[in-house]
Amino acid sequence: MNKNEISCNTIIDLMPIYKENSCSEETRLLVEEHLSGCKSCRSLSEAFYVSEPVKAELPNEAETFRKVGRKLKRSRFTKAMAVLMCFCVILFAAVNGAWYFLKYRPMKQMCKGMSQIGTGDMRETPNGRKLSIYVAQDENYFYSVRLPNYLNFGMGTATVAPIGAMGIDENGMNYYNDCTQPILTIPYDVFGTDHYFVNCSSADSGEGFVFETDTGLSRVIKPALSSSGETSDIMGEISDMNDILETHKEELAAMKQAAMDRWGKYLK
Repeated sequence: MNKNEISCNTIIDLMPIYKENSCSEETRLLVEEHLSGCKSCRSLSEAFYVSEPVKAELPNEAETFRKVGRKLKRSRFTKAMAVLMCFCVILFAAVNGAWYFLKYRPMKQMCKGMSQIGTGDMRETPNGRKLSIYVAQDENYFYSVRLPNYLNFGMGTATVAPIGAMGIDENGMNYYNDCTQPILTIPYDVFGTDHYFVNCSSADSGEGFVFETDTGLSRVIKPALSSSGETSDIMGEISDMNDILETHKEELAAMKQAAMDRWGKYLK
C-alpha cells in the first residue's frame, strides 16, 4: 500500500461524517478518491444510511398561550397564598401579644405573694383545660385570682371574701361556708374595671343572688341560680337584693378598698 493511500478501515471511520457532509473539503476529496478505486468501500458508501435529524415541532400558538396562562395563574395563586399565610401569622402573633400583654401578664402580676392551686383537670370546663388559681389571706379577708385561659379575653377574676365565708378546693371549685356574708368578685377588664359582682343570700329564703353593681355598689342586674338549680324571679326579688346591698354596704365598701389596696394598680 502506498503511504499516501488511505486504508479501508479509515474510510469506514470517516464514512459517517462524509455522508453527513460535516467533514472538511480535504477529507471529502480523500474519501471520494478512495471510493473511486475501491469497489467494496463504494458499495458500503452506497448502502450507508444517515437518518435525517428530527426537527422539533414548533408549539401551537394557542397552546403556548394556554401554558403561559397556567403558569401565571399558578404564580398568582402561590403569591396570594404566601400573602395570606403572612397575614395569618401576623394576626396570630398580634392576638397572642394582645392577650399576653393586656390580659394575662397584668393578672399574673396580681398573683405576686399568693399561692397557686386549682391546677387539677377541670373536666367541667368546655375546653377541658387546667385553670390557674392563686389564693392568699390576711386577718380579715380571703383573696383569690383566676387567670384567663389561653387567648380568652373575657375570663379572669379577682375575689375578696370575709375569712371563713368561702374557699377553693384543689380542683379550683368554689365552696361556700357562710352564704349570708357578701363576697366581692371583680372581673378583670383590659379597658378598666367599672363594675363588680356581689354574691350573697337572702336572709329569708336562703337563695343565693349575684348583683352586678357599678363602683357605687348600687345597680342590681341579675340573680344567681338558687340551690334547686332554677333562676329566681328577678322582678320579685329586686327589693330583697337592694336590701342586701344596703345592709352590707359598709362591708362591701371595705372589701372594695381591700381589693384596691392589693390590686389597685392593675385594676386601673
